Amino acid sequence: DLDLLNSIAEFAAIAIERAYYNQALTSLATKDSLTGLKNRWSFDRAVGSRQEMLKNYGSVFSLMIIDFQGMRQAAGDDLVKSLAKVMARTKRREDELFRYGETTFILILPQTYAEGALRAKNRMSTQLSLAISESGNLPVKSNIFTHTVSSDETGQLKQMIKDSLTRSLEPVEEETVSDFEYSLQELVEKE
Repeated sequence: DLDLLNSIAEFAAIAIERAYYNQALTSLATKDSLTGLKNRWSFDRAVGSRQEMLKNYGSVFSLMIIDFQGMRQAAGDDLVKSLAKVMARTKRREDELFRYGETTFILILPQTYAEGALRAKNRMSTQLSLAISESGNLPVKSNIFTHTVSSDETGQLKQMIKDSLTRSLEPVEEETVSDFEYSLQELVEKE
């Protein structure tokens, strides 16, 4: 009986070891090593099919694209980790946060319409601004874009994200100046 139990124990040990390594490899493939958040590959899988989107996020959901400018020059991994913690702490329990790129994060807000996404954006923007100001005089700025999406539009998600990221790379000063000029023109016309 002892010989039989030894042989069964050896096979059980091999099976447990393989399961452990399989789980470790899956974790390495789906999570960002720096922040522990789900990575771009996980995002692509999450939004890959319409059926998965309906099951996980509902027929209408919102995306929040968060991109940081000036982070590469300002700090490094410590700032990325601390901002990831702030975002993870600020999101709702059912929301999913992904590290999409080096300085880009995407938050999926299940069953959330435009109004709810705007409230979430304001809450996230406030918390990130506080975290950035507490980290010192760093020239880091967060750009946050929200999009409310139907599960029928899943094929357009990647283009939408690309367009948002392209907009976030536009110089901030030009936007500020044009907004200022527009506001000034309205005031002059009223006078």
